[in-house]
Amino acid sequence: HTHCSGYATVALNERDVLYEKNVEEFYLDCASGLTSHGRSFLYDPREVRKVVHLIRDPFDNVVHRFRNEGHQVRQGNADVVEWDYVETPEGFKEWCSKFDDHVKGSMGLPEDVLGELKSVPCHALFYQYILWHNNMADTIESKELDGMIMHIEEFKDDLEKATKKLFSFLDLPTVGDYPASFPKDRFRDFFTHRDREIISSFLKIAASEGMWYELERYMPVHAKQATDFHNMGHAISPLHYGKWPEEFVWLMTFPHAGGKATAHMVKAISRTTTASNFASAYQMKHRPNSSFGDAGPFRSSTLPFPERYILVETMCHDDTYVDLSFDAFISDCSQTYKYENKHMGHTTVKKYDDKLVKKVVHLIRDPFDNIIAHFHHDTANQSGANKQWPFRYTQEGLRSWCKSKDDQSTFEYSKEITLLARDIPCHSFLYKYVLWHNHAFAVPTRLKIRSLNLYYEDLHFERDSTINELLGFLGLEKKVLETPMFHHETYQDSFSRNERDAAYKFIQRVGSSETNYVLARYFRAQNSPN
Repeated sequence: HTHCSGYATVALNERDVLYEKNVEEFYLDCASGLTSHGRSFLYDPREVRKVVHLIRDPFDNVVHRFRNEGHQVRQGNADVVEWDYVETPEGFKEWCSKFDDHVKGSMGLPEDVLGELKSVPCHALFYQYILWHNNMADTIESKELDGMIMHIEEFKDDLEKATKKLFSFLDLPTVGDYPASFPKDRFRDFFTHRDREIISSFLKIAASEGMWYELERYMPVHAKQATDFHNMGHAISPLHYGKWPEEFVWLMTFPHAGGKATAHMVKAISRTTTASNFASAYQMKHRPNSSFGDAGPFRSSTLPFPERYILVETMCHDDTYVDLSFDAFISDCSQTYKYENKHMGHTTVKKYDDKLVKKVVHLIRDPFDNIIAHFHHDTANQSGANKQWPFRYTQEGLRSWCKSKDDQSTFEYSKEITLLARDIPCHSFLYKYVLWHNHAFAVPTRLKIRSLNLYYEDLHFERDSTINELLGFLGLEKKVLETPMFHHETYQDSFSRNERDAAYKFIQRVGSSETNYVLARYFRAQNSPN
């Protein structure tokens, strides 16, 4: 049983966090939870083989949320002690109005759309409801899980039949007698017929095609064709097409330096799509106008296209990029990969013209944090599938992993670099990191285009000013009232002062003048006079 980050605030004390979840975040959140002592935990979601996707009548679901929050307050399980709402249609609508107003800044919708939604009772919860179910359906398909959709009403209509269906899917035997009945809701009078028509129209626009198929059964018959909210479809509908901009902005990031998170933040704040040099067959199928020509790049969401520039996630590297010439590096940046499934399968590799690239955003992350992010990625990917994976999320595990990487390295250092490398865990990773940035800093000069150096840490500590600078560079407007938080973790204690000193000298010897100038910010504190 999991909520997958879908459980909203109790008594309106905190903002809901579901609205900006993408499928990857949603997938990880499904594997997280709290112990009875309030401690958070996360297990490997790749251990999951089957998913029961349970759907409840959206009207009943929203009213149940209202009643449940009142119950939590009365039981003393909420931060507030008073519940001012009577469990009647009038009390419910009063609560809805306050809830809608409370979370409107975190819904990620433009002001004009929020204005149109005022006529939809509890629109914030219905929007959360449909995004949750869209995400769940997308997760099951994109992660190629064995999923089964069940409706709560199946248990209400025929409890024995529904239970047998569930147990059969789970390969469980039936032990004991079936319950005598399944509780039925009585919330029909909480919504007028007109309320249901308006909400049905809203859900039809916000739902993915597959989810609307599942929800149609709950809607008024003639409301299934309703178009009350067709004007806001550009903001929330997953069926919007749009036109590709013909000017690209490369987002150049070393692996695990925050590229995906940065692209997601741009989408969340501007409410426009970005693009990527990678796409799966599933993504191509479910994203209209998904490719810029036959060679890509590929649309990374169903949000509308920006007017002029589109940010494109690149992967300017492969396992041999240390030995690549600069020309080969640039060529790799414009290479696209279209694969059949999450395990890559058959991959089609093509290349688009780099003359389409008009700007570069160069994302830089603290080299030590970047090393540990790479370690965490390797460990997460391998430990679930490979029970013999010897490295764990500990300081000892990090050191062992670094030694393994360094022992496998075939890089040939000069004598001076070899002496420095002896005191640096993961020196082979650091070497690749520096050479990659040497190439990346040279790209704008070679292509004769503008560039913006963006620091991963500034997206957290200098969030508003950094986001405003990035949006201005991309020619985009901020479409949300509040800038979402950018998750940042630092691991400064994982490396000693001597190791960091050696790494600084190592970088100074290997890096270009621009690389050394930019990376010096990560060593200023340790190199300043006491």
